[in-house]
Order: sequence, then C-alpha cells, then structure tokens
Amino acid sequence: MPSIPHSPFPTPGKIAFIGGGNMARSLIGALRRGGTPAASIAVAEPNESVGRQLAADFGVSVFSDGLDAVGGADSVMLSVKPQVMRSVCEHLAPALTGRHPLIISIAAGLRIEQIDRWLGSGFPIVRCMPNTPALIGAGASGLFANDAVSPAQRDRAEAILAGSGLTVWIEREDLMDTVTGLSGSGPAYFLLMIEALEDAAVGQGLARETARALAIQTCLGAARLAAEDGEAPGRLRERVTSPGGTTHAAPRAACASWSHLRSRRQPNAAGKWPRNWAEDAAVSYFANAGQILIEFVFGILVGLIVLRVLLQLVRANFHNPICQFLYKASNPILMPLRRVIPAWRRLDIAGVVLAWALLLLKRVLIFAMMPVMPSFAGLVVIAFADLISFVLMLMLILILVRVILSFVGSDSYHPVVPLVYQLTEPVLKPVRTRLPSLGGLDFSPMIVMLAIALLQALLVAPLLDLGARIGFG
Repeated sequence: MPSIPHSPFPTPGKIAFIGGGNMARSLIGALRRGGTPAASIAVAEPNESVGRQLAADFGVSVFSDGLDAVGGADSVMLSVKPQVMRSVCEHLAPALTGRHPLIISIAAGLRIEQIDRWLGSGFPIVRCMPNTPALIGAGASGLFANDAVSPAQRDRAEAILAGSGLTVWIEREDLMDTVTGLSGSGPAYFLLMIEALEDAAVGQGLARETARALAIQTCLGAARLAAEDGEAPGRLRERVTSPGGTTHAAPRAACASWSHLRSRRQPNAAGKWPRNWAEDAAVSYFANAGQILIEFVFGILVGLIVLRVLLQLVRANFHNPICQFLYKASNPILMPLRRVIPAWRRLDIAGVVLAWALLLLKRVLIFAMMPVMPSFAGLVVIAFADLISFVLMLMLILILVRVILSFVGSDSYHPVVPLVYQLTEPVLKPVRTRLPSLGGLDFSPMIVMLAIALLQALLVAPLLDLGARIGFG
C-alpha cells in the first residue's frame, strides 16, 4: 500500500548521503524537520559551496570524500548521477564490505544487480524512482527491495524517503521501468498540459500571467479532486462533460490534434512565440547541428586515413593525383605516428590506430552532448566497431561505384577509375574465380555486398552491443 509522509520520521541510526544535490537536499530538510538529529546525518559532496550551504542550513556533517561520510552509517543514500555511480560504488566498497549497511539508490535506470556488483555483492539494496515534485515533498516514488533487505530496513527506507512524498513498493524490479514512464516522466506530461493550456489561452488574447495561473490551479484542483473524492478519474471526468457541450467536445479534439498542437505552435496575440518553446527548440536544433558537423568532419578525416591505408595495402599507383593528395593531406599527422608504430608487411598499423583514435574522439564528443557518458573501455570497443563498419561501408560504396562505371563505360583515363578497380579487385577476384560460368555475367559484386551486410549484422552489431554493456555496466 502507498505510504503517506508523516512526522516525526522514525529513522534510527546514522544516514550517509553520497551526493548533496537537489534531491538529497530536499530529503535532508524533511528529515531535519521531522526530528532527525543533525549528528545522525552525514553528506559527501565534492562541491565546497554546496557542502557549506548544507552544513549552514541543516547543521549536518559534510565531507568531500564519501569514505569519510559512510563510516558507521546504517543507511547509505546514493544520490549521484547514473554515469558516475560505478566509480562511486567501487570507491566506497572497501569501507562498506563487511558491514553491509542498507543501500538506497535514486539513480534512474541502474539495476540493483549492477549496484550490488560494483559494491562487492551481498548488500541489502532498495532502488527508488522519485520524480521532480519530490523536491517540494509532493513526489511519487516507486520502491523495490532485493531479498537481502529485512522488514526493519524496508521501514527505515520508507521513512527516509517519506519526506519526498508518496512512496509505493513495487513487486518486481522490471516494473520499475513502468514506474519510470508513469510517475518518473509523468510530471513532464502534466507540465506539457499546463503549457498547452496556457499557450492556447494566450493565443485567444488572455494575459500570460492570468492564463498560467488558471492553468496551474486547474491541474492542481483536478489532481486534488481525484485524490480526495475517491471516484475513478473516468467517473469524475464524466461529471463535467455534459453530452454535446464544449467540455465534451474538447477532449476528442485534443486527442485528434495533440501532436499537431505541439509541432505547430502559433505566436500569441502580440506576435511573439512562447519563450520556453523557443529556448528548448534552439537547444535541440544546435545539438542536432553539432552532431551533424562532428559526423561530417570526422567522416572526412577518417575517410582520408582509411583510403590511404587501403591504397598502400593494394599498392596503388603512387603517381595518381588522388593518391598524391591523400598522402600530402595525411602526412602531417600520420608520419610522426609511423615513427612510433611500425607497419606490418603492407598494412600501415599507424594509420589504423589513427583512424580508430579519430572515431574514439568522435564518440566522446557526441556522448558529451548526451546525459550519459560510457566508460572509456566501452568507448574503445565502440570505436573499434565503428572502424570496422566504416571500412565495410567504404568498400560497399566503392563496389557500387565500380558497378555503375561498368554500365556507363566511364572514361578510363579519369584518376578515380583505376583506383576504384585497384581497391575492389582484391575483394572481388577471389569470389569471381570461385563462381561457375554464368554466361558472362559477373555476380561477384552482389555476393560481396551480401557478405558486407552479414558482417555488419553478425560482427559490427554484436561489438556495438558489447561496447554498450561494458560502457554502461
């Protein structure tokens, strides 16, 4: 059954918060207001200004190192970002192994098995999925405990989290994904509703301040009515939707045009676009543009290096003007590396390493624009998969160009033509010689392109999955 927050909070023993961000601050404040002594709360927060503010506001002990905060703790609240959770757990493991205090994690998307493995295994762990209204004590949190959590520890976890709002125990951990979609992401849906109501009212001439106040109070009142009346939401809705009336028609129209409403906003009466929408759109557009530029620039750089490596491998004509360009363009960064990394037979290992390093840097830059960053080991594997995929796709393009040239009878004196044939012949010839006579038709390009597609599916895709598993634990 749901647990409604109450005061005072029965929180026996010492509580250590690893991370002193907004969610930790709201929980610490609720605990202090509920009567938990400041001496029972320790916080590990590397940001000095944040730590000083927590100590000043709540009188709690603040440490820069988590190892100092967890000493003697009966409960440890992990309130750090998912992308740093692994390193934090591995850092704390030596201090927690042997005592096995209750661990509470509020990191989204991380399974109990992962956290337990990073800590050293055998820990009682409660996974919590709070939402942003928990910052003001009005949240809705799903809780799941592993088998190592005792009934007393369940009560303790529930009491610690009671200050965030409503708490509900979930029977299976896989249902936490459902909780994430429902209450974790749910506030965004209601805020979207408020935003849409406000913008629609402004578009009809209502002042923005007035429209916002009415929209917020309407959503708040509807939520309180649903919480306090006891009737199902559908029955409550029917009370205000008289058949044939405006309220009855509005939900149908909203369902039919909701995506249209979001994708085609209109300026308000003053001819101005909503500020929030403009800011969010600008961030999204710039992020997309940044990723396109990164892909383009690194695609050119990696293409130059890979082409040079392949041309050396097949012993292409050095005097070809395209070869001359590739050598001159890549020499400044490749020649110093070749002094350190020798070639193996005709394979330029330095060029391979350089292409892989560029793809690794590309992945780092792209992930830097995302909320999570995989571990370096995961990025290494992902970049290796990217390199294989790049070479395969380049070969596929070259074979397609060769097929087109064979149909149109291109001028054989163009410098591109001999290079295309030189690069593709070592791949096509072994297949062609093993095929039976087919009336003069050459099916080797089709066979090789099929092989490339299979390699993408059976080699590159598993490598990318392996990199993701390593990168994200």
